[in-house]
Amino acid sequence: MTAVTGDCNDADTAIKPTTVWFKDTDHDGYSDGTSVIQCAQPADYYLATALTSTTGDCNDADAVFNPTTVWYKDTDYDGYSDGSSVTQCVQPTDHYLATALTATTGDCNDNDAVLNPTTIWYKDVDHDGYSDGTSLIQCAQPADYYLATALTSTTGDCNDADAVFNPTTVWYKDADYDGYSDGVSVTQCVQPNRLLLGNKSDCYKRRL
Repeated sequence: MTAVTGDCNDADTAIKPTTVWFKDTDHDGYSDGTSVIQCAQPADYYLATALTSTTGDCNDADAVFNPTTVWYKDTDYDGYSDGSSVTQCVQPTDHYLATALTATTGDCNDNDAVLNPTTIWYKDVDHDGYSDGTSLIQCAQPADYYLATALTSTTGDCNDADAVFNPTTVWYKDADYDGYSDGVSVTQCVQPNRLLLGNKSDCYKRRL
C-alpha cells in the first residue's frame, strides 16, 4: 500500500496541503486578498474562518484602514464636521478620521471655516460697530451679535442700546451751560462733566 504524506496536522481537517491562508499583516480581521496555499500557517496569514473578510483591506500595514473605517466630512478644513460620514477603506475627498478632527459633529456651516462651535460672536445691539465686550461662543449667529471682523471694536461701547454713544462720540465743552461751546471737545464714549453733544459756537467762556 502506497503511503500518502503531507498533512501537517492530522488532528485538524482544516489544515492540509490545500489549505488557503489569507494575509492579515495588521491583524484587523481584514485581508487585502493576498493568499498562499500550503499546509503550515505562515506568519501573519490566517484561515478565512478567523477573519472578518478575506478581501477589502486597502492598507494591510495599518489596522486603522479597513472597510469599517469611518471618515467624517470637513469640507472647510476647520477641524469640525457637520456629522456627515462615509464608511469605507479608502479616504474620500474632504473626509477625515475622528482622530484628525476636533469634533465629528457640530459644524453649522461646513463650507465656511469661520463658522464652527468655537466661533466668538460679539453683541452690538445698537449696530454702531462697537460692542460692550459681551460675547457668545457658538456655531450659529445670535441676533444682534457679530463677528469681530464685522465690527470696528469688540469692546468700548458704554451704551449698547444707543448708537449715539460709542468711543467715537464727540463731546463739546459748555462750561456755562448756555447750549453753546467754545469749540473745545473730547472724543470718548462716556459724557465728561460739562460737555455736551453737538457744537454751537460760544463767543463767551465763563470764568470758573
